[in-house]
Amino acid sequence: TYNIRPALAYNVTKEEHRWNATVKSIISSLPDTDTVLFSFGQIDSASHFPKQAQLQDRPIEDVALDAAHDYFNFIVEISQAYNKQVIIYGPVTAGNMEVTDFLFKEKLLGAKIFTEYLQDRCKDVDGIEILPLYELLVDDEDTDKIKSEYFYDKTHLGTKILPYLIEKINE
Repeated sequence: TYNIRPALAYNVTKEEHRWNATVKSIISSLPDTDTVLFSFGQIDSASHFPKQAQLQDRPIEDVALDAAHDYFNFIVEISQAYNKQVIIYGPVTAGNMEVTDFLFKEKLLGAKIFTEYLQDRCKDVDGIEILPLYELLVDDEDTDKIKSEYFYDKTHLGTKILPYLIEKINE
């Protein structure tokens, strides 16, 4: 596991950003048989998308789509350049409805748009799979709420999600 600290999917796609170089450096050092799992997008949907939507006076859907497009293209580039199987994890939705920096439903909408775009694109590309979390984490009856039982501290996922992840990885 390589933790490059809290990182944005938005930034990892930028050639000039340190996270882009860090990810490429790590992946270039891995054995050819390793599969790479990318876990980006939670901070994007919880903070970056709503903030950029306000700053740019654009719908959050457009901001999330643009970021998802760039992120997916980055993943395809990595997959092809380093001949790697790739798994896209999540993103994890925002879990803390008490943080009021932005509307919680906006955070969830950003995660939904981001996830749906990635799911749709993964259908067309061999060697890239997704472990989507949105539908698992968001309440079926009230899509402005999360299923809090999956979060151990209102932000981070707990162990209850492990059976789902193990099942999906085995598939």
